[in-house]
Amino acid sequence: MTKHSHNRERLIHRIKREIIGAGSDIFECTDKVYFTDEVIEGKPLQRYFSAILFPKQVAKNGRDNAHNELTDSDEDEIVGVESNIPNELTTEYNDDTEARENEEGPTTQPQYTANTFFPSQFGLSFCVSRDCNSIEIQVSFGNYKKAKFNEIILPYSGTDIKMLTEFGFEKFVLFDEENQCLKLKKELDKDDRKEFAELQKAMRKDHRNHTLFKHLTKLFFREKYRRFDNCLKLTVPISQIQLALNQHYIVVLSTIEGVNTENWHKDQKDNLLLHLKLYTNNPDKYFIKAVIENRFPHQKDQFSNAKEKLNQLCLFQTEIKVSSPCLLPFNDYQANLYKSDEDRMLDYLFRNQLAYGIGHNAACTWKDCGNNSQKPSWISTTFLPEYDVKSQSTETDKIHKSVLLVKNLSSFGEDKKQILTNLKQVANAYLEWISGETNAANGNELALKNRVVAQ
Repeated sequence: MTKHSHNRERLIHRIKREIIGAGSDIFECTDKVYFTDEVIEGKPLQRYFSAILFPKQVAKNGRDNAHNELTDSDEDEIVGVESNIPNELTTEYNDDTEARENEEGPTTQPQYTANTFFPSQFGLSFCVSRDCNSIEIQVSFGNYKKAKFNEIILPYSGTDIKMLTEFGFEKFVLFDEENQCLKLKKELDKDDRKEFAELQKAMRKDHRNHTLFKHLTKLFFREKYRRFDNCLKLTVPISQIQLALNQHYIVVLSTIEGVNTENWHKDQKDNLLLHLKLYTNNPDKYFIKAVIENRFPHQKDQFSNAKEKLNQLCLFQTEIKVSSPCLLPFNDYQANLYKSDEDRMLDYLFRNQLAYGIGHNAACTWKDCGNNSQKPSWISTTFLPEYDVKSQSTETDKIHKSVLLVKNLSSFGEDKKQILTNLKQVANAYLEWISGETNAANGNELALKNRVVAQ
């Protein structure tokens, strides 16, 4: 790994720890690599901002305010199948879309709308070959509960530890010399915190900038929450999805074999769902939509990141990962009269880049996503999509390198007649390139093949 790659990975890892988690705080935990059992200061919704699955937001009258958050009004445009999916993932169906599909045949780009700040469902769509018998699915997430006093451990170097006794903190705090950390001796009640505040006030006069003072403040004040790791794995046969009503298979996460719901909020146990919808109209492959949903109805006026229950109902660092040796490219770059200009531009710019899925309320990534020559073995959702964009090059086989030198194209050169000739070569080569790109963009297969060969 180059120094550039190493620094890039460090930056990505740091950003992920800060905005998604886990690993953004300094409290001690047993997993020092992935921080699966981290302890954080304050509520998780006040710390993390992405990869969060909220409960459904409902008004006091019971109406679901988030019913359009995964509105695939063109849900079945994935492969142009019927539109009568009777479940929470379907709301409206656009007659124009249905007419277009009947006229043009199936497409692989669903029209997707995300219009909520508190998503209660997200997922991805992908495709596999017809000889696929089953898919491996992994749903992972963290949930947080208030940390117990013996779970709150703060690393400390031991500098001036005698000050604990000097200011009376030894009643509440233990210094573990062997492991170099501060621990609470007991669960703190209201009176304890009041007493501590008085001790802190005495210490603040002369030591407010001391490291020990800052560590004690962090140890005592604000609530602490502990993360509990969840990694649920299941194998789903394609035949099982086919047998489900409208080929829409639903799994209640708490019923998956081996799952431990001991640290889940009681209202989560029957309300966390995995949806698998199969589309079979394509003769060569299956399209599958995998969506995780938190269907617990939570009142809109209780949607505050300071609310204890909302923090415990949410899932954090949430991910769906699908593994299969039968994954196929999801791309569809055939001409489509109903694509927007932006869609056409993107299709053209990335025509040589294979895509293996699309995300819903999330992005998606797959193994070696920058390598078209290697078929991926898995695809997953991501809330921090990344791609290593290579440096651009001005090299071309249309013009000799010497012509492009500044002195041969400007007044810095001595032969004005040659300068004009060089400029004309550049202009003609540019016009030729534009013509080739235009033909390729308009679906001229020969021009496209020539461009690929030239590359």
